Amino acid sequence: EYVDESQGIGYNTISLDIPWGQVERQPGVFDFERFDHLVAYAANRGYHLQIKPWWVRCSYPMWICPDLEQECHPAEGKTWAPQLTFADPELTGRIARYSGEIARRYRGHPNIVYTPVCGPSAEMEYSHGQYCDYGRAANARFAGWLEKKYQDIATLNQAWGSKHAD
Repeated sequence: EYVDESQGIGYNTISLDIPWGQVERQPGVFDFERFDHLVAYAANRGYHLQIKPWWVRCSYPMWICPDLEQECHPAEGKTWAPQLTFADPELTGRIARYSGEIARRYRGHPNIVYTPVCGPSAEMEYSHGQYCDYGRAANARFAGWLEKKYQDIATLNQAWGSKHAD
């Protein structure tokens, strides 16, 4: 309906988000059938498509963080979901594999004109105020940066005016 009505008012390009959790419900098992149908439907009507891997907030698979599931569904009356950490190399590797699967799946399709890896979805998700990551992976990387920069705790305390013991 959206596709058909958009064409009637002069649009020729559609943006299609592909939420990570809808195509990789199990680790390493990708099912694009639903999105293949959407791409074909729009292409058969002459549309160009912008395909967007959507992997941020509430779109990632629940097997990544099953304990976040209840906080991720607005139906439960909650509107804010915790962010995943980009300091975790395992997570960023999984995001890269997911994005790569989309690129391989739709590479060469004549109606696909643009596929951002980190486009408006991520920009919007992380632009609402300051993004702060206090997760274990981010804290470990920050501690490593501090150690490299200051070499020892005394130098750090002097630079920061602090009295940390370790």
